[in-house]
Amino acid sequence: QGALAAGARGYLLKRVSPEDLLGAIRQVAAGRTVLDPEVHPFARGKGSAPALTGRERDVLEQILAGRANKEIAAALGISERTVKGHVSALLAKLGCQDRTQIVIAAYRLGLGRERG
Repeated sequence: QGALAAGARGYLLKRVSPEDLLGAIRQVAAGRTVLDPEVHPFARGKGSAPALTGRERDVLEQILAGRANKEIAAALGISERTVKGHVSALLAKLGCQDRTQIVIAAYRLGLGRERG
């Protein structure tokens, strides 16, 4: 999660072949994002972006910025308990098991704001 939120443009598993690694480096250098297909089902091109509420999108943006629940609560003026509820909803809607998968799915589906 931290690497993608901090601006990493690729994520590959350790067992990647040298040829695939070189290809991924070239793709990232060309401005594309590279995610290993085994990282998340959305990385395999399956699924489409689910409908998110405005507040879920706000929380998602904060997650993509690498913020913890306490920081999200302070930034949005809501309780940590409410943040946890929105994170749970994001996990369910995106079919994820943890925040790392939320970040990967969000980038793959184009749900995050463009970062410069």
